[in-house]
Amino acid sequence: MSGDSKQKGGKMAKIKSGVKSKILYLKVWGPYACFTRPEMKVERVSYDVMTPSAARGILEAILWKPAIKWNVLQIDVLNSIKWISVRRNEVGSKIPVGNLKSAMNNGEGHLGIKIEDDRQQRAGLFLKDVVYTIHAEFEMTERAGDQDNIIKFEEMFKRRAGRGQCFHRPYLGCREFNADFELLKKDEIPKPIEESRDLGWILYDICYGEGNNEPCFFRAAMEKGKIQIPEMKLEVKNRIKPIANNVERERSGFKKNTTQREKSAERKQEQREKAAKRKEKLAERKAKAAERKQAQREKLAERKAKLTARKKMQKEKVVERKAKLTARKQEQREKLAERKAKLTARKQAQREKAVERKAKLVERKAKAAERKKEQREKLAERKAKLTARKKIQREKAVERKAKLVEKKAMTKKNSRRKQSEVRV
Repeated sequence: MSGDSKQKGGKMAKIKSGVKSKILYLKVWGPYACFTRPEMKVERVSYDVMTPSAARGILEAILWKPAIKWNVLQIDVLNSIKWISVRRNEVGSKIPVGNLKSAMNNGEGHLGIKIEDDRQQRAGLFLKDVVYTIHAEFEMTERAGDQDNIIKFEEMFKRRAGRGQCFHRPYLGCREFNADFELLKKDEIPKPIEESRDLGWILYDICYGEGNNEPCFFRAAMEKGKIQIPEMKLEVKNRIKPIANNVERERSGFKKNTTQREKSAERKQEQREKAAKRKEKLAERKAKAAERKQAQREKLAERKAKLTARKKMQKEKVVERKAKLTARKQEQREKLAERKAKLTARKQAQREKAVERKAKLVERKAKAAERKKEQREKLAERKAKLTARKKIQREKAVERKAKLVEKKAMTKKNSRRKQSEVRV
């Protein structure tokens, strides 16, 4: 039964391998990027655009499984190509391979580097304000299991990319240049730039093989912001045949004695004990982490309960405030109505007083007219009396003058008589 199940699983794996998914679209962007050219030995100089291997690294940071293999089909350039030159500190050397081998054989060794003693300033030519759209698909490999299928991994990638989940933070060429990403639908793909240029030979990917890894390049060209990625088979023939351990040891003259074997056995035992202790510590850490998670969950539940209670209190306060505000508005309206009524009554009283004042003024004017009329009549009577008195006085004066004239005439006559008598 077990043999039959294994044969069936192998047949299923053979059937699934090579099956490709739908084309997926991912938008990536960042303030800086450096897709280093391998021909620049000392200082980092970036390619003009993103390389397919960098795009594959971003996709594998979001979803990687042994059952799938990513293929980048096209890269769209959404922002114009901008450069920036930066000078920064880097370590000038690496840990020697001999130190690593001695540390592996002896179990201890010097593997550190003093940064202060081996620091170098190097200039780098990086890309600035980059935005790309990656068109990619994945295919099933020979390592796919019976329960693995295309739809499963498609949904996993869409869910993880939509939520912003990743195994490690994706980056644009270098670890220090973090990349942000967003899942796109086919109708949401933004329009690339209207620029075309020959990009020359660009790194496609590393062809990994047993004993030898070789870089693969392709001639890239950007047409109206779009870069088509050709399909290449990453296969490397093993140029270095594996050598058996005993033959290699004989050629190198390496012979182990019993003491060394005993030491190696003791080291293995110590390593096993250390591994067991590490497992115990890891289990303790997991238990503590579980306890912390439980405590965090309880705290989160308490916070949620407090938050809900606080929100409920806030809602009640808002309702109370609204009720108070409506009551206050009602009181203000009533007060305003009372003020308006008082104002209308006051205006009515003022109007009535004004009417009374006008009536009194009319009466006063009539009385004043009557007084003036009486005064005029009295004045006319006085004038008439005065004219009559003046007339009487004139008549009396005329009479007096007449009498005076008569007296004068009589006196003249008498004087003439006396004179005549005297003469006689």
